[in-house]
Amino acid sequence: MQMYKKNIILLVAICFVLSFTVGNDAFALNVIYAGDPAKNIVPKESAMIISRDENRTVITVLPRYSYDGEHFGILIPLPKLVSDTQIKIGGLSAAENVLAYTSPRIASYKDVNPCTVKEGEPRAVLQEKQIKFKRFGVNGDVLPDLAKADVTIIDAEALKDKALADILKEKSLFIDKNYHSTTDAYKTRGIEYALITLPRGEDGYRSLPAVQVAYESENFTLPIGLSGHASDVAQDLTLVFITRDGMVIPKTLPVKKMVHDNILPVFVADNFTESYDAIFKKSLLDDNFQSVFLEYAGDVKWCPQCGMTKKLSVDNLKQLGAWWLDSLSMRTGSKKGAAILDDIDNVYLTRLHLRHTGKTILNSVDFTHSKDKNRFVTSYKVHKPFLDTPKCELGRLYKAQLPTQYQSQLDSYVGLTGLAVKEIKDLMEENGQSFTVPMDESEKNWWERMWGIGAQN
Repeated sequence: MQMYKKNIILLVAICFVLSFTVGNDAFALNVIYAGDPAKNIVPKESAMIISRDENRTVITVLPRYSYDGEHFGILIPLPKLVSDTQIKIGGLSAAENVLAYTSPRIASYKDVNPCTVKEGEPRAVLQEKQIKFKRFGVNGDVLPDLAKADVTIIDAEALKDKALADILKEKSLFIDKNYHSTTDAYKTRGIEYALITLPRGEDGYRSLPAVQVAYESENFTLPIGLSGHASDVAQDLTLVFITRDGMVIPKTLPVKKMVHDNILPVFVADNFTESYDAIFKKSLLDDNFQSVFLEYAGDVKWCPQCGMTKKLSVDNLKQLGAWWLDSLSMRTGSKKGAAILDDIDNVYLTRLHLRHTGKTILNSVDFTHSKDKNRFVTSYKVHKPFLDTPKCELGRLYKAQLPTQYQSQLDSYVGLTGLAVKEIKDLMEENGQSFTVPMDESEKNWWERMWGIGAQN
């Protein structure tokens, strides 16, 4: 039981807090994980897509967790005024697309033969098909299509006859008794519940189907903590805002731009998610977990280095709550669903990323539209060197300078991640970036060729 109580502290989702107006008071509603007693439910990297305009908000939640129990569900307290049509399961594909669209990325450039480059021409070519994005952990760990979620509204009439804990127990679901006083307080305010349950899935990291809630409120408050409960377990939350007023920022928490534009070793292109996680972790430690990090900001038509992965559509935005796009097809004269992103001039995306514990950031945070419409993207570069035998003096000089370039990339990567120099240098060597560049006969210095002596390495 002690282990259960220890683990239940982690059961409160970092998913979201919906702010409704109940009477004259703003009321924060927390989503809670429920499961088998004595089983571990550990939240992992989760995401929220928030569409906000005027007093209308649509939140799409992608909670990700590790769980080894049989019964699982999430409990969403809802004001009585909310109808059952305001909560639904769906939007997963659209959410994945907007997460990819705004994700940190790395672009591969291939250095061309320096002997063929004319003055003023680029010395590296962007390989658009090899641009990699930091993937959110959904693909590969979503419940199978056949594992449909079941949504049950626990209304006020049901709560008159039975305690919430008893209703949950009938479904083999439990929440920690420390939350009973909270749910008792909800009862006095006429709060009802949406219970979303799932059949048993495989062990390991899992993702709930996307849960969407639409509501109206003058308040713009979202969850950044673990429902007020202290926890030393670090958790990740990615927030993507869809608005037409510009960048969204928290009112009281500092926002920092992620480090970007660095040239990194070639191996990073094939392992970008892991590398970015290390960069983000180092940024957090340097900041002492005090800030929210900006990863992307820009109007929806702007997607630098998206390349072949550009999948976001007008329909995606509307599925995620951009209700003001309903008239787009009429304005453009196109058929319904035929509008394209280039037709849009009133959608702005903001992506924020944080990692926190219950002790490092406030539970509920007020957000605001800053009206800032500047653009920003977290991107990095790799340069794949030209390693063929050069046929000119410029090519020989290029090859001779490669170890210096490699050292600069090594220093940059170690500085961003804090990882060991030897470990990274070995990875570079294994991936074709040798710090000792061999020279053949044609690559000797001109005086060495003239005098017939060996080339310098």
